[in-house]
Amino acid sequence: MKIPISLLLLGVPALLHADTWTTIPLNPSGVVFSGAAAAMGTRQAGVARLGDPANYTGNRAVLWNGISDNLVNLQPAGATYSLVSAMTETQQGGSVTFGAGAYQAALWSGTAESYVSLHPPTAGVGEESSVYAMAGNQQAGFSKFGGVPNAVIWSGDAASCVNLHPTIALPSTVDSSYVQATTGTVQGGYIVIKTPTENPNAPLYSRHAAKWSGSAASFVDLHPAGASDSYVYAAAGSVLAGHAVFSGDDHAAIWSGPGSGFTDLHPSEASSSRIQGASGSLQVGWIQVAGSWRAALWSGTVASLVDLHAFLPAGVYSHSIAQGVWTDGEATYVAGVVYRADTMAQEAYLWKSLPGSTTPPPTTVVPPSAPRPVIFLASKRISTTKSQTKVKGFAAYATGIRYRVGSRGGWQTGRVAASGTWTAKAKRLKPRRNVLSVVGTGAGGESAPAKATIVRKASARL
Repeated sequence: MKIPISLLLLGVPALLHADTWTTIPLNPSGVVFSGAAAAMGTRQAGVARLGDPANYTGNRAVLWNGISDNLVNLQPAGATYSLVSAMTETQQGGSVTFGAGAYQAALWSGTAESYVSLHPPTAGVGEESSVYAMAGNQQAGFSKFGGVPNAVIWSGDAASCVNLHPTIALPSTVDSSYVQATTGTVQGGYIVIKTPTENPNAPLYSRHAAKWSGSAASFVDLHPAGASDSYVYAAAGSVLAGHAVFSGDDHAAIWSGPGSGFTDLHPSEASSSRIQGASGSLQVGWIQVAGSWRAALWSGTVASLVDLHAFLPAGVYSHSIAQGVWTDGEATYVAGVVYRADTMAQEAYLWKSLPGSTTPPPTTVVPPSAPRPVIFLASKRISTTKSQTKVKGFAAYATGIRYRVGSRGGWQTGRVAASGTWTAKAKRLKPRRNVLSVVGTGAGGESAPAKATIVRKASARL
């Protein structure tokens, strides 16, 4: 469906693009949840809830060919659930869970029967691992070793795993590391740095964008000056892409050239922005404007921004996120997710741009009324050994939150940051199972609920 919509109604400068964008729903018929994470040629990959519709264990790794019901279920026999995070022309990578065990790195070659476990033999049987990126014959992601997430790469089988977890100058230490992008020779991701304070029980944590060239010793810290956190999530050619956090706001960014110079791609009209995929000279992700996430495409500069959300059917979807992109310099395919305005159901979506036609001039569109608030939890199941813990999440169209543990405690209030993030401090946790209720409040008094289960485990005794 081709819908030219004025970007001026969002406060975003009107942008011209040489090609017409066509949007294609990928959500299979009757499926309540899906998401496209990667694109390669005319194929896309991700997840669809083909099993139990009421539970995440119904999620299945899937492969599309540009049509909603033309998909391949990649879940191997005996698995509980699975997903695809990355792909090349011939293979797909992600994770698979068997039984009630941990999710572990997986590789496919287009069929469920082709499944290969990439879980490192030196990692514990019950530890987590996953593939987040692929290029050529290289897969990249992380694996836990002794409970600590380590950045790793593979070349087709579990035994080929190379640990990229770096060391840095004391007193700080690398608490964990992750590879989120690879070109086959250069890897990008981030490390979590732990710095001691005067209070030994309250160290400081920060995330630094990272670059590797195939070994732990090749690690380069890409963290830009003035940022509190930074991340790399995509790579193409000599460009790494992701975002950095300045004054609490996410800024889409790239690192490019021999010195991996930092360029901020955040549009001034947006409250936050991120890049999550890259191909050729293109980068994709999202911008947040007036409380709405909008799928976006860049080509290396702020001025090149294209608001892909503007090409969706008007009024049907309240949010969209671009996660993967492929281009051959002419045709471009962007894979991602959209959220329905009426139910907030997440659905896989495809944007396709073919050469040879020009988008007509923008038309005047009446801005939609503000939708109801939506609350997302970073995790719906949390484990702790303490009597209190912090719970984080994201809010859209919400001016504030309130929360409580159990059904009898008093409600506490929390603030929603300009970036949409919020934190709730759950106190007086009982042993075993606790239920945290969170309610987001909109400007017009509308509300939206969410719940998380907090399991308080017994502390280990010496």
